[in-house]
Amino acid sequence: MFQRRIIEIHARVPRVLDPKHGGQQAREWLRGRDKKPSGVIDIPKWWWDGLSHVAHADYRAPEQHLLRERDDGLHDFLLLPVRDIAIANATLVNDSANVCAVAAMIANFIGVKPDTSSR
Repeated sequence: MFQRRIIEIHARVPRVLDPKHGGQQAREWLRGRDKKPSGVIDIPKWWWDGLSHVAHADYRAPEQHLLRERDDGLHDFLLLPVRDIAIANATLVNDSANVCAVAAMIANFIGVKPDTSSR
């Protein structure tokens, strides 16, 4: 669920920082009158839909996260905690990249320059 929100924020920050319409975009977003999250993100629909199941307490959430198809076509039900290293690593890399990009956009907007000196 947090990954979905991070991706949405990454998509909205440039709109809010726009010099011409940013203030209006920010007001509309905070009032809940801006485009829906799916209208501002730029990721494949299948990925967004997968993230949305959990965010909306969709009845398909167990299907998305707890059932794993086996080679024989049957399914295994995973008991928590789920330790899928491939998914966890990909999620961590994606979340880190999105958070870093958002922080860089905000820092640039307020005029903060990174310290690139070696320590």
